[in-house]
Amino acid sequence: MYKLYSSKKGMTLTEVMVSLAVLGILSVPLMMTFTNSIMVTKLTQDQIEVNAITRIVKKTVTNAVKYAYSPIKTFDAAANGTAYNATADGVILREDATGFNSGVNLIISDSDGNIYNKYAFNAEFERGPRPLINYDPEFPNTCQYLVTIFRNDANNRVVARLRLDINLLED
Repeated sequence: MYKLYSSKKGMTLTEVMVSLAVLGILSVPLMMTFTNSIMVTKLTQDQIEVNAITRIVKKTVTNAVKYAYSPIKTFDAAANGTAYNATADGVILREDATGFNSGVNLIISDSDGNIYNKYAFNAEFERGPRPLINYDPEFPNTCQYLVTIFRNDANNRVVARLRLDINLLED
């Protein structure tokens, strides 16, 4: 054992080069795994954010349609979608029994009043109760909205589309 440690012989250049090559070959899959995990984490965080925004929008549209005269604020077009129009009353999706409206570039805000400037949504009226044009006799007290949620930036990339069937009688 003493001979092993007391030897004055060192490593050759070939041995050093081979060990570095093996280390390089083994480190590439580890680096790829690390990079992929970062990308998956980012995509997962984005999807969680979109799911939370979708829940807020569903609740906002449902409440605005069920309870008439509940306005939803809109983004100010002059400010390029960076500020909401505080002076306007907002879009009213339901005025009375037959007065259903559509809204574009609507603000997403939660029940605490927090505004999410990163996203906006459109709510397009599709079908409603009698005597409206697209009346469905199977669902007499239901109206339907097509909601499109998009990023509030220069591209306006759509992140979610959903169809909401809202029963006007249930609470």
